[in-house]
Amino acid sequence: MNNNKIIHMDNSLKIGKYLIKMLEHSTEFTNMCSIDRVYGLISEQSPQYPFIVYSRSRLNVTYTKDLIYGKINNVEITVDCHHNSYTKSVELANVVRAALEGCYVNNDEVHIEPMRLIQCQEFTDGNGDFCQVLVFSTSIQ
Repeated sequence: MNNNKIIHMDNSLKIGKYLIKMLEHSTEFTNMCSIDRVYGLISEQSPQYPFIVYSRSRLNVTYTKDLIYGKINNVEITVDCHHNSYTKSVELANVVRAALEGCYVNNDEVHIEPMRLIQCQEFTDGNGDFCQVLVFSTSIQ
């Protein structure tokens, strides 16, 4: 078995780990939202505001002709910024954008290209939960 295959695939699937580290390094983010309120895929029941829910929304794996994983995987990450105030949800989204956009990782474990915001939208559940949805794209080696 080719160990490089496992490393590349494994890093792409662990994008949430790196996203949390990027947010932790933003003082502006940690002043606004506790890192304990950053959830993968789904939040706890009745979370305290503000909170973040992230998910890997797309993973495009490159392959060679003999179906071996390529060196670069393209990943899209959706980050939902929740608050019980519309204005505060927008402020939180701006802080998250500032923390993630252009952020990259380059170490012995992984190389993540600078994150790019590619889409955003907003919604509410009608019961006081306002959400700004940010979608980022990056490539991982």
